[in-house]
Amino acid sequence: MTLARDEPPFGLTLPSDLFGDDAECVVLDYARRLADWAGTSDFPRSMSAVAEKLKHRVSSAPLPVGLRGVRVAQPRPLIVTSDEETSAAQERTVAHELFHPFVGVEHHNYTSGRGKLTSLQARAEMLCDIGAAELHVPAEEMQRQMRDAPAIRDVPRFAEYFGASLAATLRSMVAVTPFPIAGITFELRHKPTDRVPSATGQQVLWGSPSDCDSPRRLRVHDWSVSRGVNVRFNRHQHVDEGTSIHGAYVSGVETSGLDDLTSIGLPARRYRTESWPHRYKNSTRVLTLIWLA
Repeated sequence: MTLARDEPPFGLTLPSDLFGDDAECVVLDYARRLADWAGTSDFPRSMSAVAEKLKHRVSSAPLPVGLRGVRVAQPRPLIVTSDEETSAAQERTVAHELFHPFVGVEHHNYTSGRGKLTSLQARAEMLCDIGAAELHVPAEEMQRQMRDAPAIRDVPRFAEYFGASLAATLRSMVAVTPFPIAGITFELRHKPTDRVPSATGQQVLWGSPSDCDSPRRLRVHDWSVSRGVNVRFNRHQHVDEGTSIHGAYVSGVETSGLDDLTSIGLPARRYRTESWPHRYKNSTRVLTLIWLA
């Protein structure tokens, strides 16, 4: 693997096997050394400033649906972020793109639901996400801010402190929690079917998902689990209307409850949940913490 010349390698190289735990450890080490080198001692950290110090230009522009950002290597590295995203989300995208040269897998052929990444590309994306999270919202500082168990009401406060998006902040909170927990962002949307192939297809064919008659439900948009938890969620699973999670969407206020979550694939029992709704563009999303034990 060859590092880009403008990247400070700090004597670090990734192992040839990117799928092992050692690769994640090296990426985290690189993120911490990069933060020290860039002088990012205060919060919120400017990822754009780090990029500039690494001799990258940063710009925002209209990008294809589903593409948050891209890094162009020549002649001077340029990171382009989607101008449809919030400024906080664009900052995380900048951090993510900065790790591609170090990981050694540049992803030039982004898709919008029409193709799948290879296993190597998917792993590279994951490593870039891990590095970006540590650079932007370092685990040690999140633990210091959280002090006790995570609480959904703290998400907006931490997001402001770190200059991160709400979803990214929720993921970071879950990552440092020492017991089994899940963090999920829900949004009201259609489930892709043969008739409604994807969100992109809906927009192209009908202009708005509300113009179709397939059911709109509160579905999983983004999710994460604490370390050691062997649970995965499907992006198109939905929560039932009788849950406190759905109640947060309807009422527009924070809720807590004991919910049956078999509809998102969890074993049949009641789970403690905390949910907080927030406006995202022209819709409402619900951030939820789920205690799994």
